[in-house]
Amino acid sequence: MDGLLSAGSLVAISFFVFWILIFTKARGSVKSALNARVDAIRERIEAGEKLRDEALGAVSRCEQELRDAQQDSETILADAKASAKDAVAKVRARNKDFIKAQENGVEDRVNALRLNASKEIRNQIVDVAITASSTVLKQKYTKDTSSIDKSLKEISF
Repeated sequence: MDGLLSAGSLVAISFFVFWILIFTKARGSVKSALNARVDAIRERIEAGEKLRDEALGAVSRCEQELRDAQQDSETILADAKASAKDAVAKVRARNKDFIKAQENGVEDRVNALRLNASKEIRNQIVDVAITASSTVLKQKYTKDTSSIDKSLKEISF
């Protein structure tokens, strides 16, 4: 047995058996450590995907809220424009009515002034005619002018 199992061979075999035992024992703990590491990485990936999905959902909600806000603002703007147009139309109509009323008032005043002027002119013409008649009659009939003056006073207003 001396030749078959030399001290160097026994050391090599022992060394080889030692590494096999360490490898089999360590393999389980290395494998479990690696599996734990893989599980931790998998959990991080799943958490990252969950956060990404939540972020995409939040972005989607924000985009929808933005679209809704834009639609609301467009509706408000359209309503404001329509209200402004209505207000402008009402103001124009009121101004048109006001101007028409002012024109009618001015026309009425002009007509009244014309009527008064016509009356005054007629009255002055009558006064001038009476004065002229009185002067002519006085010159023609200078003897008794009291009856003429009396008649003229009755005619005068």
